[in-house]
Amino acid sequence: MFTDVLARQGARLVASTVACVFLATPLAALVQADAPPGAPTTQSIIDALKPEAEAPRGRTRGLSLEPPAGPAAKPKARHQEAVDARHVDLQVPFEFDSDQLTDEGRDLLDKLSQALASQELSGIRSVTFEGHTDGMGSAAYNRALSLRRAQSVRRYLQAVPELKGKLLRVVGKGASELLDRDDPASSVNRRVRVVVYYAEDRAAGQP
Repeated sequence: MFTDVLARQGARLVASTVACVFLATPLAALVQADAPPGAPTTQSIIDALKPEAEAPRGRTRGLSLEPPAGPAAKPKARHQEAVDARHVDLQVPFEFDSDQLTDEGRDLLDKLSQALASQELSGIRSVTFEGHTDGMGSAAYNRALSLRRAQSVRRYLQAVPELKGKLLRVVGKGASELLDRDDPASSVNRRVRVVVYYAEDRAAGQP
């Protein structure tokens, strides 16, 4: 009997403690705790693309859902550094071997559209969507698929009222710029790179 009483009191104490912790924790923090590690948010996309942020010395600033497993990409030419420092690599989910967006892909593009329409990125002059595939399959097929996927991203964002008037370009690069060259089949190679251009980029010879 005495043991049962102690057990019930202990259970009530634990429940009370858990309730206090839950009520004292902001809802946003609880939601953030459930978010997949490395998943981009609207704010993280803004931070990667805003012009005043500087890239870490020796590498470009970007954002990926997963970090590349292979060696770092070869350095770009000097006139490209400013532009390469303003991009995000997004692993936009598509249906298998298709350019049809999944629900998760549309959710990710909603975050991207909110970022591109934000006041912090209001100085963007144009956006280029680069489609990239893994290294499996023929070069011609991969270029065509990567272009269709980039076009699918553009079509989705063109329907966003806040982005009307934005110059949105597309290019299909296939498997020509693998993030993980040691593993051409790696999922990190399948991505859409979003490159933004500001007015000052014209001086560097950018489109």
